[in-house]
Amino acid sequence: MVLASLREALGLLVSRPVLWITGLAMGSLGVPLLLFGYEGGAFLAGRLAILQLAILPFFVAGSLGVIHGGEGSPGAFLSCGRRFYFRVLLPMAVVLAAAVLTIFLVMIPVSLLSGGAAAAAGFVIPGVLIPFAFFTYFSDTAAVLEDRKALDAVRRSVEFTIQHSLKVVLFYVVNLAILFGALFLGAALWSILLAEELTPLTRMNSTEIAALTPGDLATLIGTDGIWVSAAVAFVLLTCCGTLVVAYRACFFRKIAGALPTAPPQGEYDTKGRWYRY
Repeated sequence: MVLASLREALGLLVSRPVLWITGLAMGSLGVPLLLFGYEGGAFLAGRLAILQLAILPFFVAGSLGVIHGGEGSPGAFLSCGRRFYFRVLLPMAVVLAAAVLTIFLVMIPVSLLSGGAAAAAGFVIPGVLIPFAFFTYFSDTAAVLEDRKALDAVRRSVEFTIQHSLKVVLFYVVNLAILFGALFLGAALWSILLAEELTPLTRMNSTEIAALTPGDLATLIGTDGIWVSAAVAFVLLTCCGTLVVAYRACFFRKIAGALPTAPPQGEYDTKGRWYRY
């Protein structure tokens, strides 16, 4: 079902081109982060990241609604985005708040034992975020496809992951393979397009390369190189973002829809009438 869901998602991207709007939004919002990172604009990048968290749920909701409803017009996409916006935003906010609170509570004793917050953060933050992401990744999908409220959608995602742990792990493996494949192709294309600008790197040793900052790299490739980098990043974010959202929805729908229905519990009385518990 993992690969069948991927084929279904690819088919949807062809039959319902409106789904690409979500990927285009991810690319459009992600490229400025890259540009600010090159130029050292950490303050603006942080504000833009918060803006992304507020805007992207609208586009994700539009895609999930189109996949769930079956109508692929731009009007249907916008309608689903408005209708399911908070269905997508609220589970994400609940999970993010719970993850931040957990990191804070775990950091206190671990930092005391390890001798500092900086040393503890290196393994506490990923140690908390990875399990949270693993079990709650389908929260917004459950909220839209199964019409669930925020806390119930988070619970459903955890339940779904536990019940189908092997298939979910395979699903993540396929997603990572897609991501690494896209990054490899993007890096190869970036290197080809900027071969001349990157030539000085071939004369540096590993220590000098490791010491390069984003600002140093921006100076090395120049303004044209930054725009080339932004264009490559835009294409990668658009393609990967569009596919991942559709793939997740198809996978969840296919697996959840195949769940066996529990027989109703009850009994017949002496007159043959059925009473359900």
